[in-house]
This record gives sequence, C-alpha cells and structure tokens, in this order.
Amino acid sequence: MATDNSKRFNFTKAELDDLPVPDKRTWVYDTKSPQLGLTLLPSGTKSFHVRATVYGQTKRIALENGKYPGMKIEQARKEAAHVLSQIAGKADPVEARREAKASEVTLREVFNKYMEEKRTRNGTKLREGTKAEYKMAIDKAVPDYWDRPLVDLDEKVVKRRYLKRLDQSLSLSL
Repeated sequence: MATDNSKRFNFTKAELDDLPVPDKRTWVYDTKSPQLGLTLLPSGTKSFHVRATVYGQTKRIALENGKYPGMKIEQARKEAAHVLSQIAGKADPVEARREAKASEVTLREVFNKYMEEKRTRNGTKLREGTKAEYKMAIDKAVPDYWDRPLVDLDEKVVKRRYLKRLDQSLSLSL
C-alpha cells in the first residue's frame, strides 16, 4: 500500500499493521473519522493525531499517549472526537495540555533545576555558599511555597510578602 499525504482508508488493525516504514515522515487518514490521522516515521513509530483548524491555523494535534498499537483504533477515534469537541467549544487542546503540565511544577523543582544548570560568567557551577544564600532568600520570602505549584506564586503574593517584610523591618528600626 502506498502511503502519501492524501492516502485515506478505513483504519483497521490489519491495515495499520501492514503499513510499510516510510523514507520520510508520512501521514495517512481514516475514512471513518476523516480528521483522524496516523503519523508514520522512518523509525517505524506510528502515532495518532487530529488534523484541525484552531484559531484559523490548521494543525496536527498529537493524541495524548497516542502511539499505535498502544492506543487502539477505537480509542483513537473517541479521543479524536473529544479533541474536536474541545476545538468546537473554542478551546485549544495543545494550550490546555501545556497549562495543565505547568500547573504541576513546584517551586522546589524549578529551584533545584536552576541550581543544577546555573553557571557563573566563566562557566563554572555555583558555589555551595551561593546556593545556600539563594535557598535562604526563598525561605525568608515564601517558605510555604516550596511544594506548591509555581503558578500559585504570582506577582500579588510576592508583592504582599515584600510589603509585609518591609513594614516589619521599618517597625524594628524605629
């Protein structure tokens, strides 16, 4: 079976299993669910996606955990219908996924990653004393936010904490 970008056929297990490994990334589409597609890679990987227009741009939106044969064809059709209903409701499923992922990251995770990757001007890692100072600064400012989602730590929280500490330091100096 030739697989080009315009190839459409009814997705069945036999048909998908018999697809040849392409020389370059290729897409095929289902006739039962016309916006459901399968991306074929030269590595042999096969992944389901939905082809849809979101805010005026046509996109291929990968289905979450959508690798074939792990995701069955009927599951892919249901998930495609769900994604298309989100789009019809004016939502961008890709952006929703990004926001959900970002809402899980904690201050501690970001801080630890920063400490691992941060380098001085000459390319060396931060000294342990510098790392301890950074940690102490966060402990003073927002100690209760270490294990909370980073999205909870917004400008209002930081400003409120800063003004509170400023008031405390002014009252101590008087």
